[in-house]
Amino acid sequence: MRRSMKRLRHLPAVALVTFNRCAFELLGSPPPLARSKLHLRVFRVSADPGPASLAPALRHAAAILAAANIALSVDHRQVLGRYHLARVAQLESPWPTPHGALAHLVRSGRAAMPGSGLALFVVDQLPRGTHGESLGLPGPPMPDADYSGVVVQEGQAQLLGRYIAHELAHFLGLPHPVAGTAPDDNLMFNGDTLTAEQRQQLQRSPLLRG
Repeated sequence: MRRSMKRLRHLPAVALVTFNRCAFELLGSPPPLARSKLHLRVFRVSADPGPASLAPALRHAAAILAAANIALSVDHRQVLGRYHLARVAQLESPWPTPHGALAHLVRSGRAAMPGSGLALFVVDQLPRGTHGESLGLPGPPMPDADYSGVVVQEGQAQLLGRYIAHELAHFLGLPHPVAGTAPDDNLMFNGDTLTAEQRQQLQRSPLLRG
């Protein structure tokens, strides 16, 4: 046993992580989630010259994703003066196109505030029945891609925080669960909880940093 442990101490760090993960799987329990950060660039796109602060909604979104050991790090905040984009009248189906309104938003944000954080846009209005849209499932890990962003419609702080967390989870790779596989209060339905499997899946995203 001592000789085996001595060999383990000389394994590369990646190998040790893999060994630890396999050990937990053999024991029938998932490994503990590592603390990770999701860096954001936050844009408020509004025709209102003095839109409400997004801080309460961002705090609520952060509290939801903290269950998956994900911390939101807001690197930049900016009111984006693109008033013609504050109301998105139509969304492309099944996914946004490079010439659509959402891709235009992403390019406008990148021009106004370059950076490596995921772009989060809060607009005045989306088409009826739509509270948010992720530009990928999962989204691209490259911040300079035209699909590197999520868009949500402004609203009451707690609801807006849930919409933000929901769309960020989509971008990190989390789909809507099959009916019956998650409780009704799940984040990917109409609530704010996450299952153990969902938390593990979120942590696999290459967008997260230690």
